Amino acid sequence: MAYTHRQQRDILIDAGLTDEERLRFALRIARMYVWERDLNSQKVTRFGDPTAVIGVGMDSIDDFLARVHAQDRSRVRDAIELTISRCEPFDLEFRILRPDGSTIWVRDIGRRITVNGRDRFLGVCMDVTSELEARLAIAKLGLQDSLTGLPNRTLVHQKLAEAVANLQALGREFTVLCIDLDHFKPVNDEYGHHAGDELLIQISAVLRAACKPGDIVGRLGGDEFIVIQSSGDLTAATRIAQTLQERAQKPFSLEGREVTIGFSIGAAVAPRDGRTADDVLRAADTALYKVKENGRGGMCFYESWMDGAARQRQNYRQYLRDGLAAGTLSPRYQPMFELHDGSMETVEISLPIELPQSEHAQAQAMLGAEDGDLMRRLGEWMLREAADTLVNWPSIRVSMSVAAAQLRQPTFVPNLISIIGDKTLPPRRLELLVSEDTFHGDCSKVLASLRQLQTLGVSITLSDFGAGDLSLKPLFAFTFDGVKIDGALVGKHGQDPSAEAAIKALLGVAHGMNIRTTASNVDTIAALRLLSEEGCAAAQGSIFAAGTTASEIAQHLLPSAQAARCAMLNDAVRR
Repeated sequence: MAYTHRQQRDILIDAGLTDEERLRFALRIARMYVWERDLNSQKVTRFGDPTAVIGVGMDSIDDFLARVHAQDRSRVRDAIELTISRCEPFDLEFRILRPDGSTIWVRDIGRRITVNGRDRFLGVCMDVTSELEARLAIAKLGLQDSLTGLPNRTLVHQKLAEAVANLQALGREFTVLCIDLDHFKPVNDEYGHHAGDELLIQISAVLRAACKPGDIVGRLGGDEFIVIQSSGDLTAATRIAQTLQERAQKPFSLEGREVTIGFSIGAAVAPRDGRTADDVLRAADTALYKVKENGRGGMCFYESWMDGAARQRQNYRQYLRDGLAAGTLSPRYQPMFELHDGSMETVEISLPIELPQSEHAQAQAMLGAEDGDLMRRLGEWMLREAADTLVNWPSIRVSMSVAAAQLRQPTFVPNLISIIGDKTLPPRRLELLVSEDTFHGDCSKVLASLRQLQTLGVSITLSDFGAGDLSLKPLFAFTFDGVKIDGALVGKHGQDPSAEAAIKALLGVAHGMNIRTTASNVDTIAALRLLSEEGCAAAQGSIFAAGTTASEIAQHLLPSAQAARCAMLNDAVRR
């Protein structure tokens, strides 16, 4: 039974003990004793019961030091000698080995004093095991992710600092893997944060199992994880990635539901990719973004040329933020032409270009992953620009891309309805492009938004058709008004023999399901002829017109421009 301090005091008083007996009893309860060493005679006396603390009585300092843990003994001996020689007090925490084999932590406080002309060494020794364990537990909580039990960001940076120290002192290489979960946000959106937390716990177990003893697995926050390997072995890092990719092929079970999660992994090796913790971490992070650009679900080792692309993306995001704040952004327009007569019935509106053409599409695709708030604001801006375009050109319709993250926002559909309603525009003049990865995992909220919009009259088209391995899944999940053949695939026509067969197959699937077909990135007469012969309804690309400004779009509406395109189409078919 535990007593309060007041109860313990009352017990001592009621027992009729002398002051000395009360003091001895109090010291025993507190698991402490007082000791004194006469520096002239070297005699050691104790007040209290040392056996209650360290489990055995001791007659000399040497006996005491023999009980001190071997790793602490020299530190304690040096402190005692320093106190005796320089009259400096000491206050140490160290381990004591008890006779029963257990180890306790004690705090020993001592100082040199002179009493009646005699030099003495006076101190108090107390058992602080419980207090120290409590402090360690609190410290551990501060360094441990509360959900997964993995090292948190603070501890990860400490481990990185240790790895850098070993690199500098011993030349030991190490590898850092930055790991992001693909399609994790939909789990939170569809099932709630409780399901997301359960998935993170399962992912943590998968990561631990994929790594070797000695590897550090940590969680940086959200769906971001990290692995620190104590070697620069590229094969070992690749092996972890392969293990994770194999696991990604199997669904995770969450309260009776099955969800599929992928892993995107960027890796960097020290000292090859950096000699400081920040440099190596930045390099791994840069490689991770390269994986995301390439479609996620893979692994990439850092290369120095990636830094330039990373700076371009960052500059582009800043350009967009500044443009939104100042109201100076102007969208990019890409006309879409009907292949039966060359007429321009649709204009695709997209973000302004401030990057090389080859980087532009990737930069747009990355915005949602890197900055959700920026994507939301850009989405609202694009809707307003699309509405203004419809007002300015009553004879055409406007097409624009929307991301899955936008469709999951509860405000997206109401905002769209409000914007086109304010302009009194018919919804049928607006076409929304959604990519295949929109339908990854549970997409019930996305489908609900698309069905609501389609009911209103908005046209829904599957873009980048044929870009990934999920092309048929969206077609069975939703009744699309159109499909747009992947521009990268069209661009390979004439270079890759399999591209033509793939384009024909995709057009055949769409026609079999009575879905309108369009194509992008049409740059050659040969590609134009193939699409026309296979019944593709409309196309866009440099063979017609590059991306342009609003003022130049009007030129494509002129009868003379349509006549020239019609002649080119007829010539392409005759060749």
